Amino acid sequence: ASTIAPYIQGDWQASDVLKFTASIRFDATEYRYNNLIADGTSKADGSSCVNNSGEATPCLYLRPSDSDDHFNNTSTKLGFNYQFADETALFGAWSQGFRAPQTTDLYRLQNQQVVGEIDSEEINSVEIGLRGVSDKLHYEAVIYTMTKNNFFFRDANGLNVTDGKTSHQGLELGVNYDLSQSLNLAINYSYGEHEYEFDRPSSGV
Repeated sequence: ASTIAPYIQGDWQASDVLKFTASIRFDATEYRYNNLIADGTSKADGSSCVNNSGEATPCLYLRPSDSDDHFNNTSTKLGFNYQFADETALFGAWSQGFRAPQTTDLYRLQNQQVVGEIDSEEINSVEIGLRGVSDKLHYEAVIYTMTKNNFFFRDANGLNVTDGKTSHQGLELGVNYDLSQSLNLAINYSYGEHEYEFDRPSSGV
């Protein structure tokens, strides 16, 4: 496997209190899969597996034939920071990201499955928050929403699900207070709601 990922980021100070940030990243991932044993659902030597009755049966896993797979994705992010008071700032960001399939996603298949195209997981997220700093108190509160497409996971039967969709919403809160020069009190809280969707039962029922 090989990956190349050039990245560029730019900042624009629109005013004394408002700053914008933009970034873009390109990921090119290539897998060259070379199967050195027998293709298909047989044993490594090409012979069939045998069930409890002594009958020939497909083995558990499918070994795909040799393949060369490429995944090219462009990720972007736009953010801002608005310092509307000396010690308080409002910030936010929109971002889009991708994750190329891993080798186990592509080539470790069960015998009920066929080799097919798998897309990169796509993530879209928006967050907005408030950040404050004083002599002793530091805090940050953020709310966010996120969606994922082409979410990859294995169901209860060990089969790949490649078209899952998820949505996530929540908030995060962090507070730090300096009790003294050597003692600090920190409190963190998070709350999230997560939903998962795909087009077939995950349990096989």
